[in-house]
Amino acid sequence: KERAAHSALLDASSQFMAGRYLRARKAAELALAREEALRSSAEQPLAHALALRTVAHLVAAESAHALQDKALRDQHLAQARQQSDLASGTEAQTLQEGLTLRAARWLLDDREAEASLAQLDQLPGTSTRRMAAMRIELKAARLAGQTARALDTALLLAKHRAFSPAAAQSLVRSLVLDLIARTHDERALETLWQGLPANQRTLPEVVAQAATRWLQLGGDPVRARVWLLPVWEAMQ
Repeated sequence: KERAAHSALLDASSQFMAGRYLRARKAAELALAREEALRSSAEQPLAHALALRTVAHLVAAESAHALQDKALRDQHLAQARQQSDLASGTEAQTLQEGLTLRAARWLLDDREAEASLAQLDQLPGTSTRRMAAMRIELKAARLAGQTARALDTALLLAKHRAFSPAAAQSLVRSLVLDLIARTHDERALETLWQGLPANQRTLPEVVAQAATRWLQLGGDPVRARVWLLPVWEAMQ
């Protein structure tokens, strides 16, 4: 019975990887049924039963999400969380963090950016700096229009070499330009400028955008010239 439960869970994972989502969901539900039969008949339950049930519910939820069945997805997610809450120690932490990341990813797919960010905010401090979490946070923050948060996350991802140098520079530059365009007073723009990485303050398009916005907001032309001069001299 234990082998049958494991076999069904492996089949569910394989079917999901192959894009056979209905088969994957049915295999995951079969794994749950077989584990329940084993639990009711065995004198000693499986030591990893909670993890098995959590993962089986997660595969079923993933499959339901792929089939755009949100009600079934959320049902399996709730059941997976019930199982993970019964675990303890590092096993509980791993399962709970994994479920939170997947829930955030699904909400992002649903274009519910604020809800996705709320899920990520539930993670412990160290977990929010994992590559998987930061990638979701970057996309959700951009979708939610939280450009400052997106920029902070993009800078961290660039620091951890999540992108190629060219892609990282392009992404950060586009976020900086967007953030400059969204500033509405001189103090906010000056704070933003001082907080930019040095390499961003030497990009002609960033400097030009910042100086232009500064003048539009009624800022001192001398300050705009201070920002522009190093770039101008380098170009000369």
